[in-house]
Amino acid sequence: MPGPPVEHIREVNFGGLIKLLGYTLNAEKIKAGDSLKLTLYWQADERIGQNYEVRLRLIGPQGQIWHQTKGRLPVNGLYPTGAWHPGEIIPDFHQLDLGGKVPPGEYMLQVGLFTPFSQEGLALLDTEQDYLPLAQISISPEPTWSPAMQHSSRTNFDDQIMLLGYDFPGTVKPGGNVALTLYWQRIGEVPTDYNLALELAEASGDTLWRTTEPPLFGEYPTSLWVQDQLIADTHQITIPATATRRLELRLSLEDPDSDQPLPVVSSWLAGWQDQSVLTSIDIQDLPYTPSKEDLPANFQSRVLLLDYELPNVQVRQGEALQLTLTWQGLTAMDEDYTVFVHLLDENDGIWGQEDIQPIYGTHPTSQWREGEIILDPHSLWTDKNAPLGLYQIEVGLYLLRTMERLEVLDTSGNAISNRVLMGPIEIVP
Repeated sequence: MPGPPVEHIREVNFGGLIKLLGYTLNAEKIKAGDSLKLTLYWQADERIGQNYEVRLRLIGPQGQIWHQTKGRLPVNGLYPTGAWHPGEIIPDFHQLDLGGKVPPGEYMLQVGLFTPFSQEGLALLDTEQDYLPLAQISISPEPTWSPAMQHSSRTNFDDQIMLLGYDFPGTVKPGGNVALTLYWQRIGEVPTDYNLALELAEASGDTLWRTTEPPLFGEYPTSLWVQDQLIADTHQITIPATATRRLELRLSLEDPDSDQPLPVVSSWLAGWQDQSVLTSIDIQDLPYTPSKEDLPANFQSRVLLLDYELPNVQVRQGEALQLTLTWQGLTAMDEDYTVFVHLLDENDGIWGQEDIQPIYGTHPTSQWREGEIILDPHSLWTDKNAPLGLYQIEVGLYLLRTMERLEVLDTSGNAISNRVLMGPIEIVP
């Protein structure tokens, strides 16, 4: 019986357990707004006792990761490696939507196999690396790409480059890192590769933070930008821990040899300046460590939620929040309860979800001893289309066969809720 139509034969062994026989790819030359469509062909010679996720990424020429999938079990999560039959060939389709945010250039498409919630992959037998280089991908400009921008701008840098808009929250927390996405367009001759200078300053003029770095990690320098092409360029802004008042976010484009800034004009009636004030930022004491006044939470005198750790309450669209719950079993239980962790908007709409038994499904509640304390980690992946703004996390337990949640009891034993709320959480660009 003939095998599947594999275009590119590889025969690569991951960890002595799983072989990648080859792959098919829709194209190796695409536009920035297109999608990569990839089918991987896997095979295992023997039964596998562990489930592995497939992760894909695009790497630039200087090692920058431009696009990376969060990982999923093969066949869209429907056919985990632990269920494979020896010798069976498994076609595994993936689609990478680049969304216009990967600049033109040459990239390497790589694939790896990883245990869930881990950065440790199945090493390739011949190289001992976690990722296998699959194909060289060439990305060309997308002239029709028109992204939605939070804030519009018409900031002109010496009739060479225009800043058309940016994504950045208006309120930030001291001591955090916040993503700033700038949308550039070349409008004239660009004779050199400029650096971007960013700074946070008080109204008095005192600079609290400053950085100088090339746009797009230096992998797509300004002299190579195509006329009228729209480019998304993301940087991390560090909010000083000592910031207590309104700050200005300023930027300039500088010649790397002389450090001289390009003249810039921010509006039609303004004069040319050395730098532009992009926006003003309110410093507010957003609760990066959410209130725990409702803890411990008693779930029907069976389980206590003693504590939780949420290292960061700002997350980018499509990325994950890390949350660790501390449970205590109050009594021996016959039932296996599922832990739910949901990211909710103001209308209780769900924009991120993980429903799983404790400790990645490895320590069900029926195995808990009375008084045992359990540290239960979760990765809450946010929807890549989630609107920017504030959210809450709801946490609780339910019985899968009935979908009934355990009630939260007050000190008098009265049911007051069926969940614990945490937050606020902010989704940023």
